[in-house]
Amino acid sequence: MEHYWDVLITCFNYYYMIRLHYKKGLLLLGVAVLLGVVALEWVLRYKFGFCDAVLTQADKDFEYVAQPNQDRKRFGNRIFTMLFPSAMKLYLPGIQSLWPGLVIPLSTVVPSLIRIVWLQQN
Repeated sequence: MEHYWDVLITCFNYYYMIRLHYKKGLLLLGVAVLLGVVALEWVLRYKFGFCDAVLTQADKDFEYVAQPNQDRKRFGNRIFTMLFPSAMKLYLPGIQSLWPGLVIPLSTVVPSLIRIVWLQQN
């Protein structure tokens, strides 16, 4: 009978040792995942410029436009927007380049609306 209790105690000791190692392993895994997420966040923010979005302002004709005189960083490159608020510089590819085969009236696409407003102002 004495041997039975020794075996039982040994089994419980192994059970608690395995459980303790399992908890330590989970704790180490949790810390490693947390450090990985923090490192990923740091790299995305400071190396690639994520979460440094261009500030926009409301416009009565075009919903939102970028505010002038901003200094931003994207993918490691500085982006300067040093335009006067009244300056107008646009690069708009043709509608067929963006959506080939799309059948919509040209008077409703943004480049046409911008052109109409620009011609009215000048």
